[in-house]
Amino acid sequence: MVLIVVLIVVLIVVLIVAFIAGKPAPTSRLTRRSEMNSPLLATHDLAVSIAGKAVARDLNLTLHPGERLVLLGRNGVGKTTLLHTLAGLRAPDSGEILLAGQTYAALGPRGAARLRGLLPQHQGDAFAASVLETVLIGRHPHLSRWDWESAADEQIAREALAAVGLGDLAAAGPSQGSHGAPSGGSERSERGGRSLAARSIHTLSGGERQRVALATLLAQQPRVYLLDEPLAHLDLNHQIAVLELVSRRVREEAAALVMVLHDINLAAHFSDRALLLYGEGEHELGDSAAVLDAARLSRLYGHPLRLIEDGERRWFVPAVGLGTLPPSNYNGKV
Repeated sequence: MVLIVVLIVVLIVVLIVAFIAGKPAPTSRLTRRSEMNSPLLATHDLAVSIAGKAVARDLNLTLHPGERLVLLGRNGVGKTTLLHTLAGLRAPDSGEILLAGQTYAALGPRGAARLRGLLPQHQGDAFAASVLETVLIGRHPHLSRWDWESAADEQIAREALAAVGLGDLAAAGPSQGSHGAPSGGSERSERGGRSLAARSIHTLSGGERQRVALATLLAQQPRVYLLDEPLAHLDLNHQIAVLELVSRRVREEAAALVMVLHDINLAAHFSDRALLLYGEGEHELGDSAAVLDAARLSRLYGHPLRLIEDGERRWFVPAVGLGTLPPSNYNGKV
């Protein structure tokens, strides 16, 4: 009898220790102040390659709270490979990656998942799940080993759906978006039918699925957002809405953003800095206003681009009829 009591006590102690170990450590005000002044993402002499092809050599970058970095380059140059390396999903050839001043090895998988979130280029749904269940996956890094999602987690997930225009208003009442503004979503999808939150993930259109993926990332609440072609499958109005949404999150939450885009003009408008990947490991990093010009972009994409200025706005358009490669002295004027 005594042995059984002892075993029960030991089991209770083990469960308590495991529960405490799964909880995030409290953050002091001094630590928060230090984080605000420190880079959220930094690389030192980073070298990345894939299948023997160099993507970047000696890459040194720092990304501070509130900054947005866009990765630009031709198909196959290695933008996704570099983004996955920054996300800690693959090891670099050499160099160091620091997330809020710590290596991925020091943070561990759970600690890293609380700090950085990745929106991959493709979404795989091997098993059936509802939209809400899918978005709740973003809350997993914040749960201990023995926790189920709470009502607070579900509210965060619903607010994330509302933020991307897929709000479930009838089920949750008049929802307030994550920034306090009433959502423009509805219980029914844009094509009609049952509540989007309750619908199977397999019944969504490509654009709806992409916005659910973004909602999952928002529910994760990372400090560093890594987005691989976030505008895929989206109509123009949703493209602009998504870029405005993530830009607002970065600004208001003192987060940082790295994204791969193909639309040069949207990249120029919604970024503070740009990293141009030319191939063979060559890259150029700088302020978007400085490095995004017609000459550089023409070389980057292998086709002449023309700069059109409209007041303070700049637009880059393909120059038709000049061939596939720009002349060596091409300055963007036609």
